[in-house]
Amino acid sequence: VYLILQATILSIITLFMIVGNFIVIVVVNRSEQLQNATGIFMANLAVTDLTLGVILMPITIASSILGRWIFSDIMCKFCGFLNVMLCSTSALTVMLLSIDRFIAISRPMQYIKIMSKKRALVLSTYMWIHSAIVSTFPLLGWAKYEYVEAEAVCFAIESVSYFNFLCASTVFLAIFLIIITHIYILKVAIKQSQQIVTLTPGFEDVTRETMRQMNRKTAKTVLIIVGVYLACWIPYISLTYVQIYANYVPPPIAITITSGLIFVNSASNPIIYGTFHRRFRNAF
Repeated sequence: VYLILQATILSIITLFMIVGNFIVIVVVNRSEQLQNATGIFMANLAVTDLTLGVILMPITIASSILGRWIFSDIMCKFCGFLNVMLCSTSALTVMLLSIDRFIAISRPMQYIKIMSKKRALVLSTYMWIHSAIVSTFPLLGWAKYEYVEAEAVCFAIESVSYFNFLCASTVFLAIFLIIITHIYILKVAIKQSQQIVTLTPGFEDVTRETMRQMNRKTAKTVLIIVGVYLACWIPYISLTYVQIYANYVPPPIAITITSGLIFVNSASNPIIYGTFHRRFRNAF
């Protein structure tokens, strides 16, 4: 029953992952409004998450149903490499979207010059190369890719130093910059809304209410973007570190849930950025 439930949940996540990210790619490709750096980052994120959903998730679901790894050792290494590379690229691309939004708000007049399409393509390409290099080390002997039954995936194990390096160079870096940029975005948005004044008598109450609505909307958007990202990544990272440094053996269900949240993040990205990005909503 547990294996069937796990496979069912993973199948639902995969469906959202494939459909949502495919829609993002189509919308970005057809929209003139998104033929810019933001559109490139959104498309890159969607391609990353779609690849995860199309290639890796079916194998994960099959392993979950059978309760074991049925493919070759070489296939496990390939899937482990792909798992680390795609999840790392996804996390780093969310970071790029945060930096992109930060520049758009902090340097609106210089934004197009700073974040050109060419620079966005270079940054996106670098994130793929960076993630691929990071994912190659277990193939060279620093850690090794093996099947983790509770996660139903192949992942890098048996090296605390590699896990620390992996987190520091991808997830922790992304989390740090996402939090910092969104704190600044929130401060600027609130400050700008408070600077709105009206010279027309009788409209002061309306203006104040508009300001309050803008503040609430900005705060809500920032909290959701940052909150969902942290909620999807922190549990797995925390549980893994508890296992490593406290010699704690968590129940399989805890590992399954926390690792599954990372896949949820890839499925939720189209919903988050599709809902809260104005240009994407208009294009859609």
